[in-house]
Amino acid sequence: MKTGSSSSRAAALVAPKKPGRMLWVEVVLITVLALVAAAETNPGNPLVVDELFPWVWLAPTLLALRYGTVAALGSAAIVLAGWFASHYSTAASTVFPAEYFFGGMILTLGSAQFSDIWRGRLTRVREVNSYLDQRLESLTRQHHVLKLSYDRLEQDLLTRPVTLRNSLSDLRRLAPPNVSASPMGEAEALMRILVQTSQLERASLHVEINGRLGVRPVASVGSAYGLNMQDPLIALALKRNELCHVQTETIREAKSSYLVAAPVIDAGGRRLGLLVVERMPFLCLNKDALQVMNVTLGYYADMINVDPMASDLCKKIPGCPALFAEELLRLERIYQSCSIGSTLVALDFNMDEKLKKLALAETEKQCRRLDISWTVSAGKSSILVTILPLYGQAAAAGYVARLESRLPQFFGKSSLLESGIRPFTAAIGARPANQVLSDILEKCRA
Repeated sequence: MKTGSSSSRAAALVAPKKPGRMLWVEVVLITVLALVAAAETNPGNPLVVDELFPWVWLAPTLLALRYGTVAALGSAAIVLAGWFASHYSTAASTVFPAEYFFGGMILTLGSAQFSDIWRGRLTRVREVNSYLDQRLESLTRQHHVLKLSYDRLEQDLLTRPVTLRNSLSDLRRLAPPNVSASPMGEAEALMRILVQTSQLERASLHVEINGRLGVRPVASVGSAYGLNMQDPLIALALKRNELCHVQTETIREAKSSYLVAAPVIDAGGRRLGLLVVERMPFLCLNKDALQVMNVTLGYYADMINVDPMASDLCKKIPGCPALFAEELLRLERIYQSCSIGSTLVALDFNMDEKLKKLALAETEKQCRRLDISWTVSAGKSSILVTILPLYGQAAAAGYVARLESRLPQFFGKSSLLESGIRPFTAAIGARPANQVLSDILEKCRA
């Protein structure tokens, strides 16, 4: 290590990275010392003009190699000044040594040119290395942030391996005839979804018929036992008709055999059953996981008991599909109960019929798994209304941006508006669903 550091310091002295004020000090000092040494060793010929080798020109040559052309010219000027000084200080008349200075200038300027070329190359190498160092530092920081994000994501996936959107997508796959065949049809499928989303280890699902809760479960996971109706957590959940857990304030001091009790309630307020959790991972017993559990149960209840308001919405807005209206109302309820927003996007296609079919087909390809679309005919134009479940305004803007970057290329235009497509968005939940849908359709028809 010492040898390397000493050699680096020596290299810095021989070839400084950036010439400063010391340049002119060294030029004057080294050249004057060379002239003085030549004068002392050869008083009659101080510039060593008639010798076999012009030793005085070693000083300008070394300075040229060290600093480049500017230093070389400065040193050569001092040598020339030294000749004039010696010429006028002596009485003898001497002829100007043109070949002496011509050869010395060629040697000095050649060395200076060599120095300038390599100095420029070294400067470019330093700039590239500096840029690469900055990029490496930036990539290192980004990699560190990515690693932290990955660790956080991995931790989140340990506590919630399936997202709420995946849960709702799985619920949609339940066949409507089988779901409505009993008060809690497809209860086993619902339990499997809850096990995936909340990592339930021991839980049971009990159906309620005519206001009476069944003691034996219709679906369970783990070694589930009969329901203890006297348990304080069960009593509180049935009294409040809402999800309760062991950290609920009014029951925190009481002893309960269960961790969570969550009623299955539809949009009309009717209780269809009760989910009771006896054991689940400690990390899963948090606000987000309980919210996902509550939303899943409410969505399931709305699926097996269709909201009567859906038929009213279909009557108010002719042509509205029943599935579209039901999903709109389910998402409105999710917003009201859990403040999880969704977005409605409407695209007004006002163009040639052939291009319209192509644009509609391409737009439908951009729909995600949970999205539900409805095409409305409005005279010469068509309106494609799409529900983006559990996606806010930012996701809706991204959806429109994807269409903006893809659709205009089919028509040779630069934007959706130039292509004859007008986008509109509206938030679901803040206002009644029928009002949101009718308002966005009126905007498209205006």
